[in-house]
Amino acid sequence: MASTRTSTRQAAVRANQAISGGNDPRTKAAAGAKRKGANSASAPAPAPKRGKRVSDPKAEEAKRAAGARQAEEQARAQEAKRAQDARRAEDQMKAQNARRAQEEKKAQERMKAQEERKAQEARKAEDQMKAQQARQQAEEQKQAEEQKQAEQQKQAEEQRQAEEEKHAEEARKAEEQRVEEEKQAVEQKQAEEARQAEEQKKEEEEKQAEEAKAREEKQAEETRQAEEQRKAEGEKREEARRAEEEKKAEEKRAEEEKSAEEAKKAEEEKKAEEEKSAEEAKKAEEEEKKAEEDKKTEEAKKAQEEESKTADENEKRAAAQLEPEDKEPQPTESAGVKNSPEREKIIPNNILEKGIIYFFFRPRVNVKEPHGVEDVSRSFMVMRPTPRGATLTDGPIEADENCRLLILPKKKFPTSSKERDMGFVEKAGVSMKTLQQTFVAPETYETATRGERTKQDAKPYAEGVYAITSTRRASHLAYILTIPSEVSDIQHDFGLRNRGSWIVQSKNPKYPGPSYAQLPHLPEYPEHVKEKFGDLRWVPLEPEFINYPNAQFLMIGEAQDELGKAAIAEAGGKEPHQEQPGEELEKFESENEERIESLQGDHTVYEDLGLDAKNYPKVPTTWDAK
Repeated sequence: MASTRTSTRQAAVRANQAISGGNDPRTKAAAGAKRKGANSASAPAPAPKRGKRVSDPKAEEAKRAAGARQAEEQARAQEAKRAQDARRAEDQMKAQNARRAQEEKKAQERMKAQEERKAQEARKAEDQMKAQQARQQAEEQKQAEEQKQAEQQKQAEEQRQAEEEKHAEEARKAEEQRVEEEKQAVEQKQAEEARQAEEQKKEEEEKQAEEAKAREEKQAEETRQAEEQRKAEGEKREEARRAEEEKKAEEKRAEEEKSAEEAKKAEEEKKAEEEKSAEEAKKAEEEEKKAEEDKKTEEAKKAQEEESKTADENEKRAAAQLEPEDKEPQPTESAGVKNSPEREKIIPNNILEKGIIYFFFRPRVNVKEPHGVEDVSRSFMVMRPTPRGATLTDGPIEADENCRLLILPKKKFPTSSKERDMGFVEKAGVSMKTLQQTFVAPETYETATRGERTKQDAKPYAEGVYAITSTRRASHLAYILTIPSEVSDIQHDFGLRNRGSWIVQSKNPKYPGPSYAQLPHLPEYPEHVKEKFGDLRWVPLEPEFINYPNAQFLMIGEAQDELGKAAIAEAGGKEPHQEQPGEELEKFESENEERIESLQGDHTVYEDLGLDAKNYPKVPTTWDAK
């Protein structure tokens, strides 16, 4: 473009020069001749020479003017021709520039078209990639949607349970705060009572020291009188107990008649499925009541025999003091358990009860193989008391009717003093066979909305020995596991270790519990048990308190991988010749381990339940992988 402008400018300069005459020699000559003619006209004419012809000056002047005009016209024609050539050159230059501009435009258009083709190809490739990605995203979205639907069903159930547990936890914390305040007041009161009891005890010890000599002299006479008085008191207690049982039986019959009438009215209002459930519940309740009545009759008979036996032993013991014998008392034996009076003598007084303990969990409905605690509906423990002086021998424990089934709604046992959990007694005074039929076995039932549902069988995950011990202000439940030989994930997830202990308290049914832990029925405590609670909301647990269905108790975490305070008796908790509670529990666990080794190892749990161990897997220690 710059060269085009330069050429155009040069052509214009040349055209101007052509118009003005420029530097052309001919133009200069014509101009010079014109000037010369003018000068000659103004100058005087020279004198004619002799012998020569004189020309006419005017003719010459006209001739010169004509020549000048002709030269000028020629110059003008040439200048016009140059201007025309310049214009033609300029037009050619413009045409050339136009062609060059057109070519450049075409080149730009070709380049633009090429770029557009490339952009179109790139867009096409991008569209193909986007289409492929869209197809992949659609496939992934479809898979995610299917997975989301499956997760939503599971999460809905988990969310519902989480909300229930959250509400329960909030209510539990409020109740715990109130219980803690009451507990502090109770502890202060108990501390004052303990101080007074200690002072009274010291006074009594001083008094006993003064009277010791007199008692030694009169020991034989006092022993005989004490035996006679004990026998009379035993007969009196037996009569009072029989009267109390008859009164309770009358009240129970009236209550049963009233309950039967209410159940009949309720059954008329329920649907077919509820009628079936109510009938089964009623049947189970009648069986339990019948079993309880049979048990009470048997206990009364055993108590009478025990009173008679105790009276005979006391007479023999009194006779032995007067006439010592070399013969030692022989222990009584039964399947799996041998009761030794000698063993009972060295057991500390603060062991209120000992026995075998089993731990179970039940998976959620329609969950066949749980993969973690979240797949568990509830956890349970079964306590199987033994006599205080019992030693364990080879073979499964005999089928007696003194087992308790205790339920923990929160599934996990507390592991520290900041954790606590309320539980309740589901069944008491039943045999392992009854528990296997009504509790361990699976159940299938129909629902109106979800069709057939399967409640899986309860699965044992640990067995060991336990002891309920008492200290001045609290009761403790200590355990040592025998099965499995090495605890792992499952036991840890439920809050168990190889050994441990909890502080345990019983709830006074006189006071309502928190809303999340209220039961439809209260325990049917006799009056002498209710009197032990007094006006306190919580009292240290005694074995008698958990011998009644619907009894509620509180567990507070205490020790992990050790027995804690439950292993040591406080001052006055044992005699000098007696062992510590921890030593007795260690010995009891060692006997249980030998009993298990003589049977089928971990399958001993099923042997004790009266089941064929071949039909059941080994006691699990880890969850099944997802």
